[in-house]
Amino acid sequence: MANLVDSKHQMLSVDQIVQIAVENMDSKFPPQAVIQGITAEYKQPGALPMRYGNTLFLCHKGKEKTGFFRALNADTARNYVDNGNKWVREAYEIGFDFMVTRFEDPTILNVFKAISRRPPRPNMGYQASKLKDGQLQVVLQLGPRREGK
Repeated sequence: MANLVDSKHQMLSVDQIVQIAVENMDSKFPPQAVIQGITAEYKQPGALPMRYGNTLFLCHKGKEKTGFFRALNADTARNYVDNGNKWVREAYEIGFDFMVTRFEDPTILNVFKAISRRPPRPNMGYQASKLKDGQLQVVLQLGPRREGK
């Protein structure tokens, strides 16, 4: 496991965040292959990287105020929750009502639980489910649902 770096003391480059996040993932693929995949995803047209501290949220727009995201973290646990709170607020402000993510590590659910204990806005919450392939999926409601496109 790679050491997490407190962003209050040292800001990492995006490449360093990705490297540390991948080293801390429990992936069946070689780390270099995962890094190449994330790099390709980051460069896709329409990709929306949002960075807070040493956490990178890689977002993609879906339909009707819904998006998909991947969180790549190299920050401390406390900062990861704080970074997640900032991201939730800003993602809602730029037009997302819902964000969806999939992951394998069940400890990531703790971040959603921590944020939902003191949600940054009303009607913010999440629903987690286990998929047939063993992955976890979280649908995150960022705030009150807005009408229209």
